[in-house]
Amino acid sequence: MTKLNSLEQLQKQNKSITQKLELNIRKLQTDIQTIKIIGEQISKFENLQILALSLNDQQISEESAQILGECIAKCTSVSTLDLFLEWNSLRDNGIKLILQHIGKNPNFKQISIDLYRNGLPQEYGQILGEALSQCIYIENLSLHLAFNCLTIKGVKTTAFYISQCINLKQLRLCLYNNQIQQSEIPQVMEYIKKLVHLNYLYLDLGKNKIGDKGALLLGCEISSSQTLSQLTIRLYENEISEEGIKVLAQQISQCQNLSLLCLNLYLNQIKTNGASLLGQQLQKCTNLKQLSLSLGHNQIKEKGVSDIGNSIANLRNLRQLELSFSVNEAQNEGAQNLAKSISCCSELTQLSLYLFQNQINSKEIMHTPAFILKLKNLQSLNIDIGCNNINLSDLLKMNQSLFKFANLNTFNLQIMMCNIDLRQVYVLKRQLRKVQKLVQFSIMI
Repeated sequence: MTKLNSLEQLQKQNKSITQKLELNIRKLQTDIQTIKIIGEQISKFENLQILALSLNDQQISEESAQILGECIAKCTSVSTLDLFLEWNSLRDNGIKLILQHIGKNPNFKQISIDLYRNGLPQEYGQILGEALSQCIYIENLSLHLAFNCLTIKGVKTTAFYISQCINLKQLRLCLYNNQIQQSEIPQVMEYIKKLVHLNYLYLDLGKNKIGDKGALLLGCEISSSQTLSQLTIRLYENEISEEGIKVLAQQISQCQNLSLLCLNLYLNQIKTNGASLLGQQLQKCTNLKQLSLSLGHNQIKEKGVSDIGNSIANLRNLRQLELSFSVNEAQNEGAQNLAKSISCCSELTQLSLYLFQNQINSKEIMHTPAFILKLKNLQSLNIDIGCNNINLSDLLKMNQSLFKFANLNTFNLQIMMCNIDLRQVYVLKRQLRKVQKLVQFSIMI
């Protein structure tokens, strides 16, 4: 990706060979004349395939948007467009004027629009939706609407128009920190379900007011979408308890085509029994190849962690696994049982295990590498055991075990707040340099 930060760089850039371009014009004085020059320069690229245009912290007028849209549309070779429009206080038809030209180009398959912190009023859903509905050829859409003032009316209107993009296969919809209530979830999902070719859905509803009822309604809507093979749901800080997570997991487990599942339930009210109920449902997702589960800040004790581990032991097709139990109460036995269960997933190539602040001591953490050593195909290992009772001698022993991995090439260790000083970190790194298979390693304190 060629990255340019000035008008001069853009004018000098070779227009015939550049295929990937990222243009950040945040610091330019974007008057009409400047926008016109930028647009003219962009339209001259002959073989451009990916264009990322950052217009953060600007006040883009309708006339400027019209010029940009017309010029970008002339880049007939572009298939991927990323528009970064953060902090713009958009109130007009700017985005619509940009997309009405681009949408008619059949080569545009992937569009990402970032409208983070624009203070969008609810009526903006109509403008944005109408703009998106013109992009009839797109297959991949990312829409970032976090930290706005959208109520369900605005979100619902946007979702309605998105449903008219009948070729969509992948949709990323970021709606965290808006004003969406639990009973309003079906009003969004009823339109998303109309996308009959959709196989990947990324839905971020963090820091709204979803609750247990919202989790139930969301689960019911998702379970009826039989085309999904990849699903990411982010529900952090939504006051979801064990009842909510139980019904959500029950519904998700009915999606038998899932190969990728990411659940972010950070900072809810799940506790130990909720984790156990989640585990019971997860083990039904036997086709999963990638699983990411974030349960940080949920007061989960050893039994809950162990039960999650037991469920994962049944997912024998897993290739990538990421588990976060940071700031819970896993303690020693929970950590051991978790590692033992993970060792049953013999096909794993990537493992990330986050156990920050869990009352684990050095003596017991040493059992973890012994189990993980059974993962003969492991290539990447990330471990966070920060804010636990860990000492240098046992960390050295853990490092020593890395010599026994046949395929490991990446290792990252986080030991923040473990009373390990810089001199001791140097000792650890010196040892890691002797592991010849490692291409990349890091230690964070």
